[in-house]
Amino acid sequence: MDLISPEDYSSLPIDLTERFVAFEEICRRNLNRLITRETPEHFDQMIRLEYMTLVAAAAEECGVEGFRSPWQMDRPYDAFDNFLLQATGVSTRVRLRSVG
Repeated sequence: MDLISPEDYSSLPIDLTERFVAFEEICRRNLNRLITRETPEHFDQMIRLEYMTLVAAAAEECGVEGFRSPWQMDRPYDAFDNFLLQATGVSTRVRLRSVG
């Protein structure tokens, strides 16, 4: 199961910052759906790494700053919580800018 489908990609907004926010939201929603109490820890780690990789790449491609690539982190498996907080903060800033 991918965190984002080809259909999701084609539905993303034109504006790059809005595109990033929508992309991250789709990936996070699917991440939360895929990780359950029943899934093995190894699977959960791989999905978290995929989320971090996709979101970091999307941020770079969309010109959104505020992310470190998971591969620049000492222990990417352990960096998920901090990365998720970064994604939340960046998405919040973008959403607030687009309101006014």
